[in-house]
Amino acid sequence: YGGVNHLTAFGETVRIEIKGDIRDVTKLTIDGTDYPLTSGGINVYNITEGGQVIGTITKGSAVITLPPAFSDRFANGTYQFEIFFTDITGTGSGKADLIVNRSAGTGETGNGSGAIVPNTGDETPINLLFALSFLSLCCLLGLLLLVRRRVKAANR
Repeated sequence: YGGVNHLTAFGETVRIEIKGDIRDVTKLTIDGTDYPLTSGGINVYNITEGGQVIGTITKGSAVITLPPAFSDRFANGTYQFEIFFTDITGTGSGKADLIVNRSAGTGETGNGSGAIVPNTGDETPINLLFALSFLSLCCLLGLLLLVRRRVKAANR
């Protein structure tokens, strides 16, 4: 299994690795749609669409590479890549998910979890604020103890 990969901006090249000792890739599907493969060299397969090369698969651990001209077509969502292959044990398949999470024009980026984190420009030192809050709480408790002592002393 290749795990989860993230695409967070337009113009990015998709690179998905499906680990294994893959000898021959026989088929690639993206969300169930077959993409024909042609030989691109000794250890490379070309991924084609309409007779045009749109990406490559490199043998070894299968590395699927799709340039921005193709990857920019993905809308936000999750896409499942599956390759079918032969290896030292026979035939098999490997899957990997691609999560596309773009927010065009807002400056937002993914954080690796698939969630969008806005870039607000806020650089507030949060640790300093927590320290000041703690210091204020200590001063308040000290003041309460001082008042309590004075009240006890006055009642004697």
